Amino acid sequence: MTDHTTPDPRNRPVNPYAVPQDRQPGPSNPYAAPQPQYQPQQAPAAPAASTASRVANTTVAALQEVHATRPGLISTVLLWIGAVCGVLAFLGTFTEFGDSVPYALGGLCISAAVTLACAWPLSRRHIDRKALTAWEEDVRRNRELSALLTEEDAAIAAGLAPAPRPTPVPRHWKVVGAATVLLGIVGGALVGAGQDEYDKANPPTYGSSTTR
Repeated sequence: MTDHTTPDPRNRPVNPYAVPQDRQPGPSNPYAAPQPQYQPQQAPAAPAASTASRVANTTVAALQEVHATRPGLISTVLLWIGAVCGVLAFLGTFTEFGDSVPYALGGLCISAAVTLACAWPLSRRHIDRKALTAWEEDVRRNRELSALLTEEDAAIAAGLAPAPRPTPVPRHWKVVGAATVLLGIVGGALVGAGQDEYDKANPPTYGSSTTR
């Protein structure tokens, strides 16, 4: 016959890992050991937002560097003046072939040297300016797109980093400088060789007085 009597709770085995009632924290026991409190951790920053911010900061720094290193206005104006004067002198020299061919050829060489020395850097700067303008437009467009991205577009934001700034085209100053000096030397020699012939064809005019 089975015994259905309820077991006495006092006969249960003691749990060695149980916390005694007198050690439980609470208002009735202020001396109880405090239990560790759960400290919520701050969620990590969104990768897309940080990438977009990095892209924007890099873009601003790159554009500031470009504007800080642009050629000066004064040098550009002086180069334009020299190039225009060289072209006008080159065209005007053709009228002197009737007076002296060597003198006219010398004038062409000298005016070509002046035009080359001024027009060459202007043409290089024009190419650089076009490349920089296209690069600035690309950087601004990437900056605007990065501001519209969310956390799910972290891969796209990482690909919007600004491209390297285009480097200036080669100037070849040694070749251009040597050509300019050579044209100047040849032009000066030809002008000197044809100076007498040119002076004979164009004698100086002085004020004449009429006698009665």
